[in-house]
Amino acid sequence: MVPLALRTLVAVSLCALVAMPSAFAADDKDVRRGPGSTQNNPLAGLEIRPGSEAPTMASLERGLAFLAKEQARLSTGALPTSKGENHAPIGVTSLAALAWIGGGSSLTRGPHHTELSLAIDYLLSCQIKDGEAKGYFAHTTDQRSQTHGHGLATLALAQAFTISPRSAKGAQIKEALKLACDRIIAAQGVDGGWYYDPKPTVQQEGSVTVALVWALRGAKDAGITVDAAPIHRAIAYVKTLQDKTGGFQYSASRPRTSVALTAAALSTLHATGTYAGPEIDAGYDYIWRSLTDRELKVERGQDVALPFPFYERLYLAQALYQHKDLTHFTRWSRTQRATLLRTQTPDGHWPDTRTGPSGVEIKSQYGTSYSTAVNCLFLTIPHSTLPIFMR
Repeated sequence: MVPLALRTLVAVSLCALVAMPSAFAADDKDVRRGPGSTQNNPLAGLEIRPGSEAPTMASLERGLAFLAKEQARLSTGALPTSKGENHAPIGVTSLAALAWIGGGSSLTRGPHHTELSLAIDYLLSCQIKDGEAKGYFAHTTDQRSQTHGHGLATLALAQAFTISPRSAKGAQIKEALKLACDRIIAAQGVDGGWYYDPKPTVQQEGSVTVALVWALRGAKDAGITVDAAPIHRAIAYVKTLQDKTGGFQYSASRPRTSVALTAAALSTLHATGTYAGPEIDAGYDYIWRSLTDRELKVERGQDVALPFPFYERLYLAQALYQHKDLTHFTRWSRTQRATLLRTQTPDGHWPDTRTGPSGVEIKSQYGTSYSTAVNCLFLTIPHSTLPIFMR
């Protein structure tokens, strides 16, 4: 049984958005050269540790290869989505780009550097260069990415730039990052959070906020100047979402809590350098109580509905991986990896299937590129190949 109280967190004092410690050593084009890395397979020779077992690595490789095949279906560099291939291509392509980076590719090296480069080109082509929404990532065919997609696109560009600052695209990416961060800051709401549109509003919600704070953290680590004041406002806003149970709410106007939302909030706070405090402790306590209750229901043979399984898995993994005691992440992630190995299809994808709030099964809301990219990202977390995932 998992302990209900997780008390001592990382004893580190960080200013808002302090750059992550980097293990990267510079060369001409690519500053990431991990243990045993080679041009063809940067993950070769990784020490055997949780998440690096042969079956898991094979599963990750199949997932990344599936994403590459999906990208090849289009001529734009984007990844196809579920509804007419135009549902949320910016967000899904950004997630695929992050997965390829996490899987060991950069803009100049690695098994999927070509696909990554095409995805980055697509994202760059989607940025608005002038006008009221200057810096925003949008496309006439994209109906749903909105500010979620903007945050993910900014993060993907930041991660690509961090590991390949001297690539042929380096200067263009850096300029795009500056504009993207300016748009994020300009869109911050009156309460310190963000909503779906790239402009300030009285509305806000946590799942958008985590994407945009992650983006700012990634850009900060890439060398982009980010003013501290908006980050302090974001921290204060996220803390207001916590209720007396320790869980974090979706928004002030929709006060429902969940494991997914609480994990996202913790991940948001961690991205700002906030690793300790009563809110952090209470958030972890809420998560462990909820997961323990879920385990008990499974043991009793009860169905456990997960409305947002991919979202929850990614943010919960990130929250637990940043905890001082890695045994919690190790224990939880072992079960998650077993689930993914069991449910992955022979061609490498995971079905985009989840249970909606009313208990009705929802299929292919965003498509298999989405579900596969998020699951691949989860599998890469222990490798620390993606800078935003480094402890």
